[in-house]
Amino acid sequence: MGYCYDITYREAFLPLGFDRKLDVAACGLSLACLVHCLALPLAASLLPVLNLAAHAEWIHWAFFLVAAPIAGLALLRPGVSPYALYLASAGVLLLLAGAANVPSVSWGTPLSVAGALMLAMGHTINALLRLNGAQSRLNK
Repeated sequence: MGYCYDITYREAFLPLGFDRKLDVAACGLSLACLVHCLALPLAASLLPVLNLAAHAEWIHWAFFLVAAPIAGLALLRPGVSPYALYLASAGVLLLLAGAANVPSVSWGTPLSVAGALMLAMGHTINALLRLNGAQSRLNK
């Protein structure tokens, strides 16, 4: 008992190193993106003043312009699992497509949600693998 992905509870709460801080920040940003895309439109239907924030296109670009450099810093470092890198890279590309409304405006939210989820999963995998030192096992 007490293990999750071969990580003890004690190890999970050790002070965060710079790499883990980047992964945690990226996961938090992805969560904020998901809240914006999914919960804010629902809240805007109940409180009309939130409608301005729910439909502001600049927010999608802001999320992308902050998420892409953090993902690059966190995942273009030595020892990163290729699985985490590929998953997060696909997420960043989907965030870009969602912000640019490619192929159409109606695809913006679904692409942004999928991109945020993939980016969060990539960073979560990266943080877990860094924590228990499993990168060397996966990269062989």
